[in-house]
Formats: sequence, C-alpha cells, structure tokens
Amino acid sequence: MTNSEITGFQSHHKDFDAITGPTPTLELLAEHRDYPFAHEAGIYIPETNNLWITSNRCVDPNGSKSEQKVYITRVDLNTNPITYEEIPTEIPMGNGGINYGRDHILICVRGP
Repeated sequence: MTNSEITGFQSHHKDFDAITGPTPTLELLAEHRDYPFAHEAGIYIPETNNLWITSNRCVDPNGSKSEQKVYITRVDLNTNPITYEEIPTEIPMGNGGINYGRDHILICVRGP
C-alpha cells in the first residue's frame, strides 16, 4: 500500500517524502459550520506555531446580498484542543499567502 492510498498525499519527488516522512497522516484541526472557512492560504509560521488560512467567498452578513467577503483565520497549534480565531481585517477578498520574513505573512487578494 502506498502513502497516497493511506493519506491522500501523492509524492512525485523524493524531497517531498523527506518533508512528510515515511508515514504522513491527515488530521482535522478545526471545523466551522457557518461558512467554508478553510479554503486557501495555509501559511504556517514555525516561530509561533500558527497556521493562517483564508475562507472561500462568503456573503458579507453586514452588507447587501451581492457583497462578498473572505475571512482570515489564525489557527493556534499550541493549544489542546487546537483553537482558532477570525482576524478582523480590511483586506478585501484575501486569497492565498506566504510567509514574509521571520514572523510575518503576506496575503494576496483576488478580484471580484
């Protein structure tokens, strides 16, 4: 049985196997029932052991039905059970992102 049959990971290069190890696993860290909160970004900051994610497009509950919003969430991997919080921001339609410097993140935005 291969790793992809066990976990869903597909490795096409030995360097990926060095990152995941010989027996990678999948684990549900957090679940939100009100909106699809874990869509993109997936920015891990090792110094704080936090994971930053962006939601899918959601209808803004404070605006008209045609206005959309993307939520940014910080998942704290230091707690047991793991906790997460929505981060208030003025970033419009956040999408993907990357580590920026030692302990910063850069969120990219998408158009309407």
